[in-house]
Amino acid sequence: MVSLAAWSFEAAPDAGAHFAALVRALAEDPAGLGLRLTGDRPAQGPAADRLAQGYAPVGHVLPSGERTLAWYRGPFTPVVPQRPPGFGDTPLRHADEALIYLTDSGVFDVGYAAAFTLGRALALSDDTLASALSAFRTRSRRIATRALAHSRTAALLDADTAHPARDRFHRLIEDGLGERLHRAARTTGTAAAAGTPRRQSGGVPRPPSPTALRTGALRAGPLRDGLLRALGRPLAELRDTVDQVALIARTPLHHLVPDVRMLPPESLRFFHVDPWWCAALRDGVLSTGIGTTLDEVVGRLAHDTLDAPRPLSGLLMRSALVRNWPEAVVEPLRAGGGLLDIVHRRVIGPDLLLCLVDGVPDEVVLREPHAGIHFGVDENDRIGLRRLTPPVGDSLGEEASFPADGDIGRFLRTAHDGAVPEILDLTAGPDPLVPALADALRELGELPEGGSLSPGALAVELVNAPQRISFTPGR
Repeated sequence: MVSLAAWSFEAAPDAGAHFAALVRALAEDPAGLGLRLTGDRPAQGPAADRLAQGYAPVGHVLPSGERTLAWYRGPFTPVVPQRPPGFGDTPLRHADEALIYLTDSGVFDVGYAAAFTLGRALALSDDTLASALSAFRTRSRRIATRALAHSRTAALLDADTAHPARDRFHRLIEDGLGERLHRAARTTGTAAAAGTPRRQSGGVPRPPSPTALRTGALRAGPLRDGLLRALGRPLAELRDTVDQVALIARTPLHHLVPDVRMLPPESLRFFHVDPWWCAALRDGVLSTGIGTTLDEVVGRLAHDTLDAPRPLSGLLMRSALVRNWPEAVVEPLRAGGGLLDIVHRRVIGPDLLLCLVDGVPDEVVLREPHAGIHFGVDENDRIGLRRLTPPVGDSLGEEASFPADGDIGRFLRTAHDGAVPEILDLTAGPDPLVPALADALRELGELPEGGSLSPGALAVELVNAPQRISFTPGR
């Protein structure tokens, strides 16, 4: 440990630089903490309902070429999302299947159609995603063709052990090839010619026809079960590729927040993640690269075996707090005190933080990052008093009261005439800090009458603990 006889430092005053002050300013946002579009002139009727649910008006071009208005909402919603009729039962084949016509206003909800189109765009433009999908298509075609062609042999349905040439040879042996070769080797040419006729053509098994595939040959039964076993490893890799969190992480910000006014500077927004939007995004990804009926069948099997999108929630924070404390601690808590997992956390740009939570928390706590011991005064130049009796260091929930000036500036003096007050009087001078703190602690019973504040006790009083601010629903 290095002990300095003297040191100097510079302090730049900034009333909004304290962690707690920034978080309180976020909480006092008059627009609320939901990711929705608000304005000075409140909307009326169906438009007001749409805005309250997190939608934003966007331009829309109809197939006829006409331009009109539509509603768009990304995966982040200020309310619990409801399942659209018919969604999730079968995979979407094109974006038009995801368009929702709103009869009350005569316009379209294009959110899910945009998600499907975005999925296709990501699958074609993202190198990692495109490579994974291409590998899945290539491998699944080979495995599925072999598995369907040899569906009578269970061993051939194991993709990891299947070898076409060896397996075909074993089938020929099982069909009597060895016995025929042995008999042929022991017979003369004439006898061989008059012997058992040669094996007729057409013995190589063929995969089911496209018509059989479309009419439900793979919807149930041993053929479907065998194909699923054969595709076990490619499907597992595909599940990782189209993971809900991974796809959201690849989604551009303007699809998550369609209007910049929904997330102004110095704002905090909590949201639910719409699983049906995520499902449409995934269907868009899986719709690429389909060239044959077999691809379509395998795609349907993949859709049926993929896990349904799970309930997620999260927060978006756009604030100087992200720039000044990029490692700020975010703790999503259950009602009983259990900590939920943060499945994705990313700082976007200089001042924007995105966190995705596995589940819906009952409380969200923001903390200053933990980093050693800090000494100083609290927000607004106050000193939060701490216990000097066991348990030493716990907060007393009180602040030192200095009636003369009301803050720590009372104890500062100048180095020479005309200078700005910048030197702290601890024990010397007309109004030192240590005796004033001792008086405040005596009133709270932490110091005996006539007792003095030791250097160690002063250090305890000047410890700055990490700030902790809690957000709960309805507060």
